[in-house]
Amino acid sequence: MNKQNFQIIIYVIFGLLILVGFGSLALYGFLKKNEQSSSQGKGSQERERIEIVVWGTLGSDKANTIFKNLHGSADKGYSTVQYREKNTDSLEDEFARAVAYDEWVPDLLLLEASEVLALEHTALRTIPFGYDPVTTAAEYQNLFTPTTHLFLRSDGYIALPVLADSVVLYYNEGLRRQQNLRQLPKVWKDFTEKEYQEIASEYRKNDKAIAPFGAYGNYTNAPYLFTALMLQAQEFGTAAPSTADLISFYTNFASLRSPVQTWSESFLNARSMFIGNQLLFYPGFISEYQGLQQANPNIVIQAAPLPQLSADSTIVTPTKIYALAIPEKGRHVGPAHRVLFDAATVIQQIATDIFKATTMPPPLNSLNRESGAETEEGEAFFNTITATEQVFLDTLFTGRSVSLTPETKTTIRDTLKSVIIGTHTADQGARTMQNLFE
Repeated sequence: MNKQNFQIIIYVIFGLLILVGFGSLALYGFLKKNEQSSSQGKGSQERERIEIVVWGTLGSDKANTIFKNLHGSADKGYSTVQYREKNTDSLEDEFARAVAYDEWVPDLLLLEASEVLALEHTALRTIPFGYDPVTTAAEYQNLFTPTTHLFLRSDGYIALPVLADSVVLYYNEGLRRQQNLRQLPKVWKDFTEKEYQEIASEYRKNDKAIAPFGAYGNYTNAPYLFTALMLQAQEFGTAAPSTADLISFYTNFASLRSPVQTWSESFLNARSMFIGNQLLFYPGFISEYQGLQQANPNIVIQAAPLPQLSADSTIVTPTKIYALAIPEKGRHVGPAHRVLFDAATVIQQIATDIFKATTMPPPLNSLNRESGAETEEGEAFFNTITATEQVFLDTLFTGRSVSLTPETKTTIRDTLKSVIIGTHTADQGARTMQNLFE
């Protein structure tokens, strides 16, 4: 092979290498471009498929009724909403841990009012006015019942109220008929009348009870019940019973030294007694109905309005307000705002569906067949529950309410306990209670 041919071959080889090199670069660029385009496409799809995570202490059955009716889209900034029910006692710890370790912090919180207030200064964003359906403080006040105004702040509000859950007087219809009780109690003093005390005396011999009044340990709703007494007393004005009198009245129902004793700390918890067919009356929240009835389908559970201190005064009953709040550390703040307001709209449209599981059944025929008054009154009561399921317009009952923080509940229980066991007098306990309700 001569020198000239050898050089030609070398040039050809180098040329081919150069072509391969440029081809490789071109191919790399093409693939890289496609990869970036694919990545951007995936990113766009991811944005369209943003899942909003909601933590809350409201039961999943009711919460999911709200969220399953939300229809996300790319324009809204979210696609789906996932609700995770949390235990009230562990919620704050779980949330703090998620923030501290940069874990998945929820985008929204659905909490009871006291839980919202507990997290306000450490975890929540203020929702500014200017977004539908709340554009001004005046519009908020017109839209929501005064009970919910505790969420209002000068520059907005810390949570959007969505549900209300009030206390009613559940009763075991079978036990009522056994005792031939023709009239349900309308005022608290009815429980001290001879008819009820005779039943209480009979029940004590058979490990049964009329009602869990006076309890502090084995009746979860005790703080709310005593709160009802305090709020009802405030309706009397100057004629109101003193706080000490209210404490004595309430604790006497659990005092072994009292002639009106109906309850004991030795009993099982009130809920277990009620579903076990051993408790005639059980003051509980409307949201408890489904769980109570499912726990024992063999008993017939009915409900009546919560008794008052006076039959002529405005009805006052404790109400739990549930609201949606936006965490400060939430990852999808914009979409969370949209979900919050979408939920507000949905709740106005499907309030009946949300409460369907907790609406009590229609009343049975009254034992008082001569006048028929009780049946009419019962029907009116249940119609009221149904009619007021428009939760944005009312909190199920006319009246006043306070939000009970965990600390307040503990204080009420401790005070009632100290009076029942005799370590403090009613007057001493009154000073503690008055500070809570001023």
